[in-house]
Amino acid sequence: MDKDEILQYLTQQIDLLQIIVDANWELPIAKEITLASDNEKMATLPLLRKTKENLPWFNPNAVIADKAYDKYDHYQTIVRDFDAEPIIKHVKHSEHELAGLPAAPICPGDLPLIYRSWDSKKGLQYECPEKAGRAICPLTLGCTIKTTWIKPVKDYRQFGYRITRGSEEWQALYHKRVAAERCNSRLKETRRLAKHQFRGFERISVHATLAVLAMMAVALSKAKVGLLEEVRVCARKMA
Repeated sequence: MDKDEILQYLTQQIDLLQIIVDANWELPIAKEITLASDNEKMATLPLLRKTKENLPWFNPNAVIADKAYDKYDHYQTIVRDFDAEPIIKHVKHSEHELAGLPAAPICPGDLPLIYRSWDSKKGLQYECPEKAGRAICPLTLGCTIKTTWIKPVKDYRQFGYRITRGSEEWQALYHKRVAAERCNSRLKETRRLAKHQFRGFERISVHATLAVLAMMAVALSKAKVGLLEEVRVCARKMA
């Protein structure tokens, strides 16, 4: 691979812009540039924490995300660190998958227990893997575990926090996720982020930063002259 091919490869890899968007005003609050090869879900919680540290007024009532962020840790952290409602679409898993659930406890036979259900008072219910027909336990004769409850645990993923998952209020909040799509579209189409001509992480990062700042500057100028209804469309098509 020659020098030009390496630069082209790096340019293709450095193209993931992580942004936190205000769902009411459709404006970016914070951003982070990462490699396309990085797992974008891994950057979500650090960016939320960084935003809270840098912006004292950042106190979201809800954190809205699509099913790509349907991970147990996301729900727990959003509730614990921000006291916010996690509004995240479920990934459809088969009944045999544990994706999105907390790590299963290990039984005396060194086998992971099978998740069964959740109760607001008892916690999470698990079943012996052998009793469930999933494994052969070396301690069958000496183990008395059939099902067990692990608490205190609140399964925010399954049932929500203050707002019940699947309720009209929950659905109304999730529909606001379109604000992020619109913000992304404006940055890509009007600020050339979709077709940048730069190579190198630093240059692309500067380009993305200027794009976000330009969008915010236009929004601020409109707000100052009382054109609040135009704040959301704060982008101008660039030639």
